[in-house]
Amino acid sequence: MMSSPAGSRQAYLRDLGAAHGFTLEELEMNRQGRLHPAQAKRGKSSGIGCGVFLLLLGLLVAAGGVGGALYLHDDYSKPISDTDMNGLYALGGGGVVLGGLLGIGALLTFLKVSARRKAYAQSPALVAQGPLQKVHIDGRGGMPSQWRYAIGGVSFVVSQKAWELTTHGAHYRVYHLAGDLLSIEPL
Repeated sequence: MMSSPAGSRQAYLRDLGAAHGFTLEELEMNRQGRLHPAQAKRGKSSGIGCGVFLLLLGLLVAAGGVGGALYLHDDYSKPISDTDMNGLYALGGGGVVLGGLLGIGALLTFLKVSARRKAYAQSPALVAQGPLQKVHIDGRGGMPSQWRYAIGGVSFVVSQKAWELTTHGAHYRVYHLAGDLLSIEPL
């Protein structure tokens, strides 16, 4: 017995949902320009861990550089030569500079997370549609391969399974927000 075209479409949408991480209920809400509560929760809850890690690492590196320089300063016999003092300044200063750079990275991460949470709290789902361009970037030198979609001027990183389910050049509609693909459907 042949399945109906509507049944085939629903099955394809379910497969797309499973591969891209959305449900048919979430897709329906995205069609209405709204976020499903589960999507809003996922969008608001991610990203802060990396910033906290960078901040703590920056503090440890700065403290290690300065603490190491102070420890070595006390350990050197007096008078300390200019060469040794320059090494101590480099150790302490290098720790502070590297710790500061990690701190700036943490600050930028926190700002990005804040902007993402604001977008998920206030913005409706955005729409991009047209022919789907599938891009595969082959990983080399220990880098993993990457699978991407480009559609309507935006691009998204997707899983290999999701990438294999779509057809290059076919027309799709993608619902997205803050750089995240929320759901996708064929036109």
